[in-house]
Amino acid sequence: MHQYSTTVRGRFAPRSIHPVPYLHAQILSLTADDSATATGCGATPPYSIGHLTSQDRPGVMPSPTFTIFIPTFNRASLLTRGLLSIEAQTFRDFEVVIVDDGSTDATESLVQEWQRRMPFPVTYFRQANQGKYVAHNQGVKLAKGQFFLLLDSDDRLVPNALERILHHWNSIPEANRPRYAGVEGLVQSMD
Repeated sequence: MHQYSTTVRGRFAPRSIHPVPYLHAQILSLTADDSATATGCGATPPYSIGHLTSQDRPGVMPSPTFTIFIPTFNRASLLTRGLLSIEAQTFRDFEVVIVDDGSTDATESLVQEWQRRMPFPVTYFRQANQGKYVAHNQGVKLAKGQFFLLLDSDDRLVPNALERILHHWNSIPEANRPRYAGVEGLVQSMD
């Protein structure tokens, strides 16, 4: 089980579908006590957020604030904790996009039941098994949010994750925001 702190990174190629979208990044690391320090470029943590603007999607204004994206493959036994952590978010302006990469377990029925109960938009897309990178590309295509958050199917968010991410994004002067990619999470064990 993991808990995440957040990091803000720079020089994001908007809407790029590359294995390593962050190059020459400037990083703002946020610690457990919510203080921030500038650091050098590091490895990509388990979840990350890319910032999208209306320029990235001609003719489409982003709405809602966040897209929480979960790629999954035969993870029905692990998905519940991540889904429960999404339900518990204190910031509620988000959608959830789940791309199922051809699961043969109970993933589809689990997600469909959860989807029926949720007061926020949940998009479930099932595709033939093509690999995680194809699922990621599909998730980006389906996303409508201003921010794109990747949450692996075996992870979870702390209840105020979206709220804190947005707080720290908004603390960056608007003129400096084009230099940043968005926010990334660092793993901290919850066990």
